[in-house]
Amino acid sequence: MQSTHAAWPVSAFEHYMLADDRPDFAMTCFVRCRFAGHFDRLRFESAWREAVVRHPMTRALVRGPRWGRRRDLVWYLDPNAAFPAVRWRSANPGVRPGSFPSDPRRGTGFLLWLDELPEETELLFQFHHAVCDGAGVFGFLEDLLLAYDHAGAGGGMTPRVLDPTRFERRDTIGLDAAELKARLPLDVEETRKFFRVLPAPVRRPKHRPAGLDRAPDLAAIVRRVLSEEDLRALSAAGKRRGATLNDALLRDFFLALDDWNGAQAPGAPRPSLRLAMPMDLRLPDDSAMSAANLVSMVFLTRSARELADRDVLLASIAAETARAKRHRMGITLIRVVRALGAWFAALVLFFRLPLCSASAVLTNLGRPFSGSGLLDAEGRVRSGSTRLLWLESIPPLRRRTRVAVSVNTYGGKLRLTLHYDSTVFGAEHAEEMLERYLVRLRQTARI
Repeated sequence: MQSTHAAWPVSAFEHYMLADDRPDFAMTCFVRCRFAGHFDRLRFESAWREAVVRHPMTRALVRGPRWGRRRDLVWYLDPNAAFPAVRWRSANPGVRPGSFPSDPRRGTGFLLWLDELPEETELLFQFHHAVCDGAGVFGFLEDLLLAYDHAGAGGGMTPRVLDPTRFERRDTIGLDAAELKARLPLDVEETRKFFRVLPAPVRRPKHRPAGLDRAPDLAAIVRRVLSEEDLRALSAAGKRRGATLNDALLRDFFLALDDWNGAQAPGAPRPSLRLAMPMDLRLPDDSAMSAANLVSMVFLTRSARELADRDVLLASIAAETARAKRHRMGITLIRVVRALGAWFAALVLFFRLPLCSASAVLTNLGRPFSGSGLLDAEGRVRSGSTRLLWLESIPPLRRRTRVAVSVNTYGGKLRLTLHYDSTVFGAEHAEEMLERYLVRLRQTARI
């Protein structure tokens, strides 16, 4: 198993997340899950320890300077370090989750807050994005719940069989040297396209209240849920136009942000917008990989003129995302950060440039736990006597990327969670922005 390894190299994307980390905009992520019922504490702690041992990144530390070259950085398991613990909120009533960032250079970059409510239980995973991505956390959670279920009186299901060789090859992104050479022209052109148009951040609100945070709240969010009826209509609307649900989500997010920008500066020229879309680079046999980071970013940029016709906009997005999937365009970013990471301080300095790399982020987690043995006949996750009611993720923000929306489909409903820069927006601004997004989505669903 991977857990026996004393040390292993830092991958290109992991280096990116470490280099882009900063005190005011930490690369700290959250995944929140709300369950009906309560977990048995001793049984849960045992399952937690079993899952952590099976997923070594959850207890790994980073050795080496963040400003250094990638080859100077290494993950390692410190036998003297504290084992990642479950933080039961009842025992830590004065500590607010998210009040401090995760930092795998100083301690575990992965922890769990557990809050027991009168009839429900909330699990809040807090982790550094260098440790793993959303898919990695859901794989960890599945193993945790399987181990908990297996420890019950009836035996239950056993955790998944993991293949350590997949983890060891995570930085190869499934391509050999010849394949990387063959796609070099594609990656060079994609990089040129990125710098050809510089987007603008989402505009500051016209009326800013006093008392905004001096430092961003790592988990400042607002949320909404689309009904099963709206979700079906939205999916059907996209299919009628040869687009996916994700294409419709991207198109309407562009339009909602443009609506917001126009409302903050009426009559002023509308700036170009860019959405960053996380792309999972896992291949089919990577399903047996332990929790890790195998994600990248694809960038979609549109001018105000290109946003004018919603049908043409949707067609262009559908064509671009289809190409991105076909050519695994997330590899371009990996190659760029890999090249920069070969030089001392180059990656950190690049992320200090006063540029807006993306106006906003839209991450679609799809249908978490799809195909899992934990799903019941209603499509809900069950473990022991508990049942998963809903879940959401909170991606990190960068200085000029002021908004990030996370979407997932579970229990037949579409949940949208908007993470906002609390030094720029108040909660009321974030609510208005998300409401504009829902207006656009419901308009699409009813056309």
